[in-house]
Amino acid sequence: MLHGRRLPLIAAFLMTALAALATLSPPATPEQPPADVATPAPASSAPATPTPAPAAPPAVPAPAPPAAPAAAAPTPGAQPAAKSAPAKGKPGSKTAAPAKPAAPPKPPPPPPKPPVPNAALAQLKPLIGSWTCTGHTFGPGPEHDTSAAMTVAWHLDGFWLEVRYDEAKTAANTAPFAAVADWGFDELQQGLAAVSVDNFGGSTAQAASGWQGNKLVFEGPGHRFAAQFEARDTYNRRGEDQLGHTFEAEVNGSWIKLHQDVCNRVPAK
Repeated sequence: MLHGRRLPLIAAFLMTALAALATLSPPATPEQPPADVATPAPASSAPATPTPAPAAPPAVPAPAPPAAPAAAAPTPGAQPAAKSAPAKGKPGSKTAAPAKPAAPPKPPPPPPKPPVPNAALAQLKPLIGSWTCTGHTFGPGPEHDTSAAMTVAWHLDGFWLEVRYDEAKTAANTAPFAAVADWGFDELQQGLAAVSVDNFGGSTAQAASGWQGNKLVFEGPGHRFAAQFEARDTYNRRGEDQLGHTFEAEVNGSWIKLHQDVCNRVPAK
């Protein structure tokens, strides 16, 4: 019963307390955190699921070029359009002139004509052939008789007449003399020229003006036995088949005869 009496009193006390609390000001709202401070997300034990990337938009095909308008069908009975005549006068652009054909290459110049022997050499033609010679040597050294063979022939395209002279070796002539001479024409001096070498180590370089009647004289410097002297060879024609020859040297202003012989032509076979 005690408890039944107290219940209304307790209820009245609670009602009075609640009314008093209602008259009081509401409690202050707690201060919000600053905006730039990120509020940490609550940790979750489950792993984060990756966000799938957005799918690329499908390619849009390029628009096709507009089709050329179809030619209008000719209207029945209509006349075809006349072709426009080409404009008269000079065209707006010049047409390039056709290229000229290349000139044919010039032919090479003809080779120079080979020189020909001087006509003055014809005066030596009567000497061509083979000869046998007999003679006498006066010096230097002991005098002795000689016998020799001589041949005369053109060579070097007819510019030179080669004269070969070879003595035979005998008991009296133990050191036979031999020489080779070339007779030609000197274009500079306009006269005959003769050069010779021999088996005694000698040489001559002579000149001649040509035949004087039946006489032909070659004269010029000679070298033999370490001495220099003027040498002179004189030829005398005695008909067509005989030729006389004399060799001289100038010593102390005087001409000394060193050798003399007569040559006879060998008949051609």
